[in-house]
Amino acid sequence: MFVITEQTFIDEKKYMDEFAGKAVETIKAAGGRFIVRSADVTGLSGDAPKRIVIVGWESMDAMKKWHDGDYAKLIPIRDQTAK
Repeated sequence: MFVITEQTFIDEKKYMDEFAGKAVETIKAAGGRFIVRSADVTGLSGDAPKRIVIVGWESMDAMKKWHDGDYAKLIPIRDQTAK
């Protein structure tokens, strides 16, 4: 099970200062593992996102538990700072 995010920043400073570190903590605490975290993205067709992240999970249940747990509190900040 993988969660794949393509990130384009609205407010990169606020994203990094208020969201990114806390999100990483929730992922690691819930057993997620980073497969890819990179801003080195090249679009072959269309506009490339600013950054891409792929997180691996043992199961759909583990991913949902993470998403609906402490991470859920961070979603409003995520939505304000990136799309």
